[in-house]
Amino acid sequence: MESCSRKSDTPVQENQQWMSQLCETLWDIPLYDLSIPGSHDTMTYCLDRYSPLDSRFAKVAAIFRENVPSLTRKIILRWSMTQTLTVAQQLDAGIRYVDLRIAHRPDIPSPNLYFIHGLYTFLTVEEILNEISDWMTKNPKEILILACRNLQSMSPVHHMHLISCIQRIFGSRLCPKYEPPTLRNMWKKGFQVIVSYDNNVALKKVYLWPSIPYWWANTTNKHSLISFLEKKKALWTTRWIFCCWS
Repeated sequence: MESCSRKSDTPVQENQQWMSQLCETLWDIPLYDLSIPGSHDTMTYCLDRYSPLDSRFAKVAAIFRENVPSLTRKIILRWSMTQTLTVAQQLDAGIRYVDLRIAHRPDIPSPNLYFIHGLYTFLTVEEILNEISDWMTKNPKEILILACRNLQSMSPVHHMHLISCIQRIFGSRLCPKYEPPTLRNMWKKGFQVIVSYDNNVALKKVYLWPSIPYWWANTTNKHSLISFLEKKKALWTTRWIFCCWS
């Protein structure tokens, strides 16, 4: 089995503390008025050829296996995997919006949750949240937006498990949704993480923000990205939009 801690051959530009290095004129501007870089399907670097298949794709995969069995896994893995850097490497590179697609595996009776994009990870959500917390301890003035999205096959029990993990791991670092999300205010009060939660259960928790939409340009070309963002800005006025790319 391949390790999820493997490193990419791509060099990582070190931007671990770019937020703390911003000029003071930006400290009182809400985060939704700043450009926040994010990664699309952040945890897919952890997928490999042994990763369990999403049950929703099982029937389609079965059809492919009958015709091209040797290619099925490769095709699914290539489609599913959008990142090569580990989550810590992505944060070091400057990513501050983390796109977490979370699911419960129907074939596992425990309340453990995993990441998903066509395939399930072997690492649990709790393990990665602890890794993110460790990174924040080393970079105390960096603010992260953790987007818990596409919550799949999750019962109320699973939601409570996830929320309990979030609260236990991040504790006083969680920014309540009534707080002005500016760098100065968050630094002053020790808040370091905003959790966007893609479920109505967020309405009942003061430290869970409603689902935050984001724009995905589906490109690695900076000129295409800028053009895409300018067009979206002209059509959209809602705040809390984050830019993510593969």
